[in-house]
Amino acid sequence: MALTLDATIGGAASNSYVTAAEGTVYHEGRLFSTGWTGAVVGDQEAALVWATRLLDTHFDWQGGKFTLTQALRWPRFGALDRDGELIDSAELPTSLMNAVSELARLLIIGDRSIESGTEGLSKLKVDVIELTFDKLDRLGTIPDEVYQMISHLGRLKVAATTGARAVPVALLRT
Repeated sequence: MALTLDATIGGAASNSYVTAAEGTVYHEGRLFSTGWTGAVVGDQEAALVWATRLLDTHFDWQGGKFTLTQALRWPRFGALDRDGELIDSAELPTSLMNAVSELARLLIIGDRSIESGTEGLSKLKVDVIELTFDKLDRLGTIPDEVYQMISHLGRLKVAATTGARAVPVALLRT
């Protein structure tokens, strides 16, 4: 069965925040987008669905789901934009749509969800075991450029040795 992309805002069967056409418009405004422009529409749609799923999994978004029947975690009520203004509950933030498009291109280029276990590791000493990490680690799944686009919309869940936990965004960027 072939994937059917559904980007209906607040839809009960929605699986993406962005259509392939919207993703293409986003990529027309950026350089180095051949990963996107060189992909067939089916791969673009699969990447958009995957990017949406990853962002919804890795973020605790502000506010609450707008309806109980919506399949995705946006639209939301009570969420604020980067300037502190209330986001219309019937719309998706442009920054979220851009982040999905950007992450989708990166997913077409390579599988970002594979954990190597060394992201953020700046030093490893074998004798009398010593590990040094240069920053809190997000395992590379959500790249910084995508994170920066939507950091104002919620907080990123960070993997920890004791299990997943949500960390306030302010702690991630100290």
